[in-house]
Parts: sequence; structure tokens; C-alpha cells
Amino acid sequence: MPVDEDPVATPAAHRRVPWVTGTLVVLLVAIWILLELNGGSTNLQVLIRAGAQENVLIRAGQWWRLITPIFLHFGLLHLAFNALALWFAGSAVETMFGHLRFLAIFFLAGIGGSLTELLFDPRPHLITVGASGAIFGLLGALVYLATLPFGRGEFRRSVLLAIALGLAYGFVPGSDINNYVHAGGLVTGLAVAATLGVPGYPGQETRRGLGLILVTLLVWLVISRLD
Repeated sequence: MPVDEDPVATPAAHRRVPWVTGTLVVLLVAIWILLELNGGSTNLQVLIRAGAQENVLIRAGQWWRLITPIFLHFGLLHLAFNALALWFAGSAVETMFGHLRFLAIFFLAGIGGSLTELLFDPRPHLITVGASGAIFGLLGALVYLATLPFGRGEFRRSVLLAIALGLAYGFVPGSDINNYVHAGGLVTGLAVAATLGVPGYPGQETRRGLGLILVTLLVWLVISRLD
């Protein structure tokens, strides 16, 4: 069935190959293999030594644990789910935003998710790993795309459904999913994507201004909670 040409499919977007997304997927798999070869990816002590998030350790000064958990996964199923989600969401975001903006959204959303857990989760010894905060940040970037004129109704519904399912699954008993990380990553990704904007696409000034305000509010919230 013929469809209208996507008005945002600019020549620049057509030329972008999501090689950064592919590299990140390969990196996640490689690190998981290393964990398996050095005690197992489901061994909590192995994960802690590798850099898993444990809030009591972060508050003791190990701030790198806000970033390193992004690259660690608990078992094959956890890795497979996040790798697939990263590939599909990341490819779309990298194609539209470009390589550097994609990296900024991915890493800042991952850190935002970790910070949200640190600041709001009352469990100081909870062990958390996974790229899901960063991936939800990519979904936040897709939400931003859905606010632009080319974000058609079906696209918007698909993005919102993916977010709703991801957040809802976190409330299933025994799911071991941290909605603090997901929510923090989602909001951070949306804020960063709105602030950076889609390169080469006109009429984003108001959205970018709102994104900058949201980023400022998030920074203020983090500082106020850390005091």
C-alpha cells in the first residue's frame, strides 16, 4: 500500500548509518561475555566488582557507579531484551539526531536514571545493573520526535505504548525492574532531546527552550536532593 513520503526523511538523515548504536550493542555483549568468563553475570559479587550500582557505595564516593551499571546485565535474558531494545530505539534516534546527539541522550539519560534511583529509592543496598535507563531515555527522545509535525498518529501511539508497557512491567511482582531508573531515564532523555533538537529541522525554538527549562529543573532537583 503506498504511503506519503516522510517529510523529515532529509538527505542527511538518509546518509546516517547507526553505527554508534551497533557499537554499543556489541560492547554490551562483549562485557556480558567477560562477566560470564569471570564468575558469571548473575553473581552479585561479580557485578559489584564490575561497577554495579549500589547506593551506599555511591554515597561513599564511588560516583563512577552512576555510569558503569549501564554496561552490565544480569543474565542472558536481561542482555537480550536490552540489546534488542537498544538496537531498535537507538537506530531511530541516531538516524534522526545524529551520532553525537545520540550519544549525549544515551549517556545523560543513563546517568539520569541512576541518579533518580540514588535520590529516591529508599533501598541503600539494592544492586542495579542494565542499560534500561539509557534506553528509556531514547524512548524519551522518540517522544520528542512525536511532538514534531512528522510524528504521525501511529508513530505517537507506538511510542506511548512502548513506554507504558515498559513502566507497567516494573509493577509486576517479581519482575525485578526498577521504575526509578526507567522514569529518570525517560524524563532526562526527553529533556536532553528537546534541548538539542533535530539537526536541520526548522521551527524547534520553543521546544528547545522548554527542554532547556526542563534540564535546568532536573539539575536543580538533583542538587537539592544531594544536600
